[in-house]
Amino acid sequence: MGKCMTIRGGLHILGVACFVVCTATAGVELDGEEEFVKPKLLEEFRIPTDGNPIVLPVKLAGKTYQFLLDTGSSSTTLDISLQNLLGEPKEKRDAGVDENGKIREFNIYYAPDAKLGKLSFLYGGTVLCVDLTPLRESTGLDIRGVIGVGFLRRYMWQLDLNKGVLRVYKSGSGNQVDFGVPVRMDMTQYGCPFVVGKILDKYPCNFMIDTGYPDSGTLSGDVFAKLTELGKIKPVIHQATGSDAKLYTTTAGRMGKFELGKIEYKNLIFERSFRGNILGLGFLSRTIVTLDFPNLKMYLKKTKQLDAPDQNDMSGLHLLRKPIGVVVHSVDADSPALTAGLKSGDVIQKIGGKSADKSSLTDLRNLLRTKDGATVEVQFKRDEKAQSVALILEQRI
Repeated sequence: MGKCMTIRGGLHILGVACFVVCTATAGVELDGEEEFVKPKLLEEFRIPTDGNPIVLPVKLAGKTYQFLLDTGSSSTTLDISLQNLLGEPKEKRDAGVDENGKIREFNIYYAPDAKLGKLSFLYGGTVLCVDLTPLRESTGLDIRGVIGVGFLRRYMWQLDLNKGVLRVYKSGSGNQVDFGVPVRMDMTQYGCPFVVGKILDKYPCNFMIDTGYPDSGTLSGDVFAKLTELGKIKPVIHQATGSDAKLYTTTAGRMGKFELGKIEYKNLIFERSFRGNILGLGFLSRTIVTLDFPNLKMYLKKTKQLDAPDQNDMSGLHLLRKPIGVVVHSVDADSPALTAGLKSGDVIQKIGGKSADKSSLTDLRNLLRTKDGATVEVQFKRDEKAQSVALILEQRI
């Protein structure tokens, strides 16, 4: 049940959640006329428009905490710093064996009396409690919880990532107001939403909807290998030496065409992943997306961002926010960052003139994917000595 950590320009994580998704041949878009019924708006929140994670204010025990909205997590999760607010555990579960051979456990609790606006968590199922430090380090945000599908499934959630608005509706028993092209949605065995998209015009594959994944998406090893064999993806392999001296390898490539709900997407970047087929925030930002969990429907409405160029990191530099500041976690082999002399452990002061301490990690990462051939100055400290290098960005995918 654990969602893994992988590092590519951003860090995709979570403590305990669901991970999926294999290919299948279920139904896709819904046909026929929609009888439009205006749903009741329950809450509305401002959300980022620049690729930053979607974090929402949750009130618990008189204080407000930032929680990540994550449809890729089956359960709502709280950080261990809030454990004393949860009472006695309902039960304990085995989370597998760690690298030292020790059995890991995590606690399951009854949902606390927490609220997102007027929406109560008391009716959102049980919650988990784990250490979310890796999530805070990878996002640079003080995230103290994750809002998972256990809570989300009671409502309809509309993401307008172009205008920066999240709306929560009460879902009716019939069809909804004209939210766009309807697509049949289903749930994985772990309780996460998935839809069926088409690759190569004809092959249907299950794709999990994961708002906790920052980029366009991932593909299972089998699907990625088949597309490579057919010449539909040209794989690009990145290797990075991490701070723990291990070698991290990732493979990604562009898919010429992908279809969901009769909407065609072109030249999106997908990473090969053991987690399977995923559609993340980078994909969802191209349309107004409405997830109607009670009626198991997804709606897509085109925006001007539909055909926006998709681009990932052009530097080979991977960052985390630690107590000492923004730190280089790892550097890709044969990358601009390695050529410039940056190393794991360097403490970043500025990127492109922007203060690392005053900028979000997403903003800093966006500076490192701006334009092929662009020069970006990176100021950093190594062994308390201030240094500066010129990083020449290179489009590698």
